[in-house]
Amino acid sequence: MAVAIFPLLAPAIASIIKTRTRCLSVLSKSYFSSTSSILCHARSPSSSSSVPVSSSSSVSANARGINHLELEQTQVRVNGRELAVVQPRDIDAVLDMYIKQGKLDGDPYWCRIWPSAIVLAEEVMKNPQLVANLDVCDLGSGLGLAGVSALLAGAKQVVFYDQEPLALFCSLLTVHLNIAHASTNLSYLLEHVFVDCTSDYLESLAYGLSLSPQVFGLGGIQAKSNPMAKAVVYDWSKKQTNGLYFSTVLACDILYEKASVAQIAGLLPCLLQSGSGKVLMTDPTHRTPQNREQLLDLIKSDSDSKGLALERMDSIKQELNNKIEEVVLMQFHLN
Repeated sequence: MAVAIFPLLAPAIASIIKTRTRCLSVLSKSYFSSTSSILCHARSPSSSSSVPVSSSSSVSANARGINHLELEQTQVRVNGRELAVVQPRDIDAVLDMYIKQGKLDGDPYWCRIWPSAIVLAEEVMKNPQLVANLDVCDLGSGLGLAGVSALLAGAKQVVFYDQEPLALFCSLLTVHLNIAHASTNLSYLLEHVFVDCTSDYLESLAYGLSLSPQVFGLGGIQAKSNPMAKAVVYDWSKKQTNGLYFSTVLACDILYEKASVAQIAGLLPCLLQSGSGKVLMTDPTHRTPQNREQLLDLIKSDSDSKGLALERMDSIKQELNNKIEEVVLMQFHLN
C-alpha cells in the first residue's frame, strides 16, 4: 500500500517544491526594508463586531498553524510619511504553513510590499478627495498598504478583501500601528477564523508591537459594531458583494493570473455604488501585460450602461530599496 501512495503524492510534492523555489527566487530578489522581528503566540478570542466571512468553517480550517510564525514590522515611505507595516518574517515558514494546511497551491507573494502597492498608496495620499469621507474597498488587499493609506487620507471606512486570512490579520495590525484608537473587527477575525489562537500568542504580539491587548479583545472590551476597518475573507471568483457597496475600490497586483481577469472585470462594477463610484488599480508594466490588455478589452466591450469606463492610465516609475519598477496606474468610473 505504501508503494501505491508515493506515486499519488509525487505530483503534489513536485508542485510544492516548484512553488517554493519560484516564490523564494522572486521574493529574494524583491523589495525589503529594515525590520524588527516580533514573535507571536495566539489565543481563542472573545466577542466582537459582525462582518461576513465566506465559508467560515472551511476558512478557519485553512487558517490554522500560525501560532509559531514570526511577524515583523517594516517601514515603508508613502508620500513622505513613514508607515509601519506588519508582515511575515520568513517566507519559507509561510510555505510550510500552507503545506500543513493542505493548500498546495498557496503563494506567499502577498508577504511583501511591492512597488504597485506604494504607487497606489501614494495616489490616495496625494489625492485624498478620492477616498475622503467615503466607503472604500481594498480588493485583494495583501498587506493592506493601500487601504491603510485610504484611512489616513480620511476614508469613512475601509473593507479589506483577501482570500488569505493571515494577510488580513497583518492588515488590521498595520491599521492599529498607524492609527491611534483605530476600530477594527480584529477580534471577530480571531474568533471566527483563527480559532486555535492562544492568549499567550496575542499577548506577546501586543507586547512586541506596543499595542494594547484590548486590540485583540483580551481586555473584555466590546468591539464597535461598525469599525473604521473591516477584514473579510473573500473569494472574488464567487462574485459576491456581501451586501457591501463602495464609492471607491482600490486594487493592486491582482492581474497576475489569467484565469482571474474575466472574474475581476465582471466583479468591479458590482462592488461600486450605483450611479457613482471609481476604481483605482495599479499593475506592474512588464509582468503580465497581456492580462492587463485583456482586462481593458473586457471593460471596453462591456455594453452594460452600468459598466466601467477607463478614465486615465499613467505610467509611473517607483523606486524601492534602490530598485526601480515601472507601474501602470489606471482609474475607472461607472458609466
